[in-house]
Amino acid sequence: DALPILALLNMRLLVVFAALLVGAFGQKLFVGDQVLRIKAIDEEQISKIRELQDLDHLEIDFWRGPFKPSLPVDIRVPFSSLQAVKAFLESNSIAYTIMIDDVQTLLDEDQQQMAAARSYEQSTRTFNFETYHTLDEIYAWMDSLVTQILH
Repeated sequence: DALPILALLNMRLLVVFAALLVGAFGQKLFVGDQVLRIKAIDEEQISKIRELQDLDHLEIDFWRGPFKPSLPVDIRVPFSSLQAVKAFLESNSIAYTIMIDDVQTLLDEDQQQMAAARSYEQSTRTFNFETYHTLDEIYAWMDSLVTQILH
């Protein structure tokens, strides 16, 4: 019962992280970029994943690094590097799944949700904790909460 909730929370955290990447790098586009979850079965595969991590020209973002076989490794792979990364993993018999098929699509959806949330006045009852909010929006919500409590 808790596993689907944890998976959803992990996905939301990844989306927030991706949104932070956009904020940090300006309007960089992530069209076609994918997030892969890699599952190494032994230390040899962990070593191979670390080799992949050292290939700077692939521009891979390691969201969850290769620590030990029992822990998944999450990476964002630019579209231009997808074939090379997948071929590397497959040639080393390292299992992976696609967690996010197109990072930009997910970011665009998140931006639309944020815009929709800003289009109506937030109150303590309507504040959506499941979407990203700017610091100003959080401060405004906190101010309205204080006002509501004091009156």
